[in-house]
Amino acid sequence: MINPTPIPEIDVGPECDNPSQPCDDFALTTVLPAGYAAAHPSAAIKVTLSWTPAGKSGKADYDLYVFKNPRNDCNPTDCTVTNGRQAADFQSASSANPEIASIPVTDGTQKYTIVVVPYTPTGETVNVVAELISGSGAAGSPTFGMADPAVPGQPRYQNFYAPPGSAKSRSGEFNIGFNPKSGRIMTINDGPIWRLTPPELLTPKQPECCEALWEDKSNATLNFGLDPILWTDQKKDQWIAHRTQTRALMALDSEKPGPSARGRTIRRSPCYPLTRHPAPMGLPRH
Repeated sequence: MINPTPIPEIDVGPECDNPSQPCDDFALTTVLPAGYAAAHPSAAIKVTLSWTPAGKSGKADYDLYVFKNPRNDCNPTDCTVTNGRQAADFQSASSANPEIASIPVTDGTQKYTIVVVPYTPTGETVNVVAELISGSGAAGSPTFGMADPAVPGQPRYQNFYAPPGSAKSRSGEFNIGFNPKSGRIMTINDGPIWRLTPPELLTPKQPECCEALWEDKSNATLNFGLDPILWTDQKKDQWIAHRTQTRALMALDSEKPGPSARGRTIRRSPCYPLTRHPAPMGLPRH
């Protein structure tokens, strides 16, 4: 039975509720001795989903999701039943065969739920293999996205994440703009509009490796709709945000104080939806 979830622009994870929304799940428990992760920094749990196409079209598609549990946002907490609002901790959801997910190792006992979603099944039997890979070659480095080692005189790469409770897991069609005058950064996805102040611009000043200050600069007019667009007007020291189905463009002042409700409407379409009208000159499509 087909289960074409997650639904684009709506879900962040699969919808699984057998038998109406079929998914296959497997409980995986790993037990590793203390110090194993430190002694094997490139080790990972490699989960591979594969199948032999049964239909003549060759268009069968199955997706792989891994939930680290227990999780309070799942009911039950092992995430064997989900409604699309729960983003997987690890996943491989493309059109590839095999689908491969890599899980960083953790000392002690850890429980996972491996979920297979029959996105476009054509009568196949799928195979799932979970294996401990001690090196970095077979499963990739689980430290990808983490801070590179600090070396004097050399720049390094590091991910900075949105604060807990934000919409970071729902950052579809992510837009980002930089204001060279203020040094601040503005982002928009499918929900909040965030303004980031780098740590070196804070008072008191902090080292560049510290976390930025995240401030919610959302406006209720742009809290729904599709196709988020953010454009940086560096001459006027402002950002312009737009979303189809809201019928409005918002000019967001980068320097006004306050945590929220910033922005003014600069254009509203007389029709619905806004997609019937061309974007203003200078506002790029994406």
